[in-house]
Amino acid sequence: MARVLTKQRSSIDFFSLIWYPGHFIWQGADPYAAALAQRLPEMPVRYWDGPIATEFSFPIDPMPTNLSPIVLLFSPLARLSWPVASHLWATFNIALLPIITWSTARLFGYRFFSWEALIILLTLCSLIATRESIELGQTSIITFASMLLAITAAPVRPAMAGVLLGIALSKYSLTFPGFLYFLCQRWYRSALTAVGIQALSLLITAAISQTSPLTIAMEHISLMLKHTNMPGLHLWAPIWKDLGSGLWIVLVVISVGLFLALAHWNRIVFSSNVLLARNSLASIALLVAMMQWNLLALPHRRYDHVVGILFLTLAALGGSLNPQLPISQPMGPQIFAGLAAGIWILPLYYVLGENLYLKAFSLTNLAALAVAVWMLFRATSLSANIGSAQIPATPREQGSRPAPPSDPSSSRQPGEGCP
Repeated sequence: MARVLTKQRSSIDFFSLIWYPGHFIWQGADPYAAALAQRLPEMPVRYWDGPIATEFSFPIDPMPTNLSPIVLLFSPLARLSWPVASHLWATFNIALLPIITWSTARLFGYRFFSWEALIILLTLCSLIATRESIELGQTSIITFASMLLAITAAPVRPAMAGVLLGIALSKYSLTFPGFLYFLCQRWYRSALTAVGIQALSLLITAAISQTSPLTIAMEHISLMLKHTNMPGLHLWAPIWKDLGSGLWIVLVVISVGLFLALAHWNRIVFSSNVLLARNSLASIALLVAMMQWNLLALPHRRYDHVVGILFLTLAALGGSLNPQLPISQPMGPQIFAGLAAGIWILPLYYVLGENLYLKAFSLTNLAALAVAVWMLFRATSLSANIGSAQIPATPREQGSRPAPPSDPSSSRQPGEGCP
């Protein structure tokens, strides 16, 4: 984090994702069409902080691949000159790190003022992904923070959670597992609100630019396809060179294997009548497994790996969500969490070389997915054992005495667990 505060930041992704499209929003034009045509904003531009721009240059090809909510929400930054806007964006992202820490700690049942939360904060600030996201001006941190806040707020404020999830889905390639988690928890009101936020933002963008919403949607698809063809975008890129087209077979095998594992897990949940309360350790492990699969299966650069803090928290700390479950973690996941943190934090590319380091980075993600799935089954098994121990005896087993009424909290309630 000290490097982030002292190093000169390029913020090139902030230019492409926020600042450049924001100019066209304020000028009443379609930012996605402008990016595809590489058009310049109308000159001169008078910024709120005083400077007047008479020329405009591209540090990179503009590619605003985020959906409308993020573009609209942060379009006021385009009314500020580049140095001021880029510094404000970096400061805002740094300020989000304690919020991510608070949400992650709360998700796993820890208080913000605890040593567990301190470990989460220090680890989050140390991740190479966090540094790269801030240096490049990416939207990974804001969308990840919005997703975590949405999950935290959903049980008590579903409308607010839906708005936050709608903002998070602006970078859907990173946060769509959060949307699936909402469906799994049957938070349908929040999920529908999130879809509504996306639709409303699309309509507002269309109204501002006097363009058809369908046209904007097709433009975004064109940008997405152009973006996915960029070299080095996929975390598997170094292994891709070795496997060639066989990499797609590996990714399909991983995806099918995860689907079969989750189908088997779902059958265990229902056959054993396991209680999976909202935000239980097992359900959080399910979210982590989906996030790790997403990092492997879809195109992502290293800055998107800021979401890896969820896996490190799960493997190293476990969670205190259910006081009946043992809080202490087995040594295996803790040791692996330490190794994974070393690869995701330390600049080992100076020692291993860039190619070997990126291979180790990708293979660690694959191993993390396997560990997350194992912890999902372990937490479910512990819940099943505890649940079976709490089942009251039948009248025959108790003699003539009727069975005591069961605890309402131990029965499956509507909206709990995966459908």
